[in-house]
Amino acid sequence: MERYFETITRKYLDIRGKMSFMFLNVDMASAYLTKGLEEDSDYVIEVVGDDLKLKKCPGAAGNEAC
Repeated sequence: MERYFETITRKYLDIRGKMSFMFLNVDMASAYLTKGLEEDSDYVIEVVGDDLKLKKCPGAAGNEAC
């Protein structure tokens, strides 16, 4: 499963002017895969029930809020 996500996310990283959405069930994925996908993404949104939390966005560093 990790090899699959590595392949599909790396394949599209250099496309400009496009936005892709990927939904990942973090209960099924390893911490390694989750961390890697978050590092390679510009935006990371966590969905818990009906709540959304913006965890990562361009221009924010470390624990800085988006």
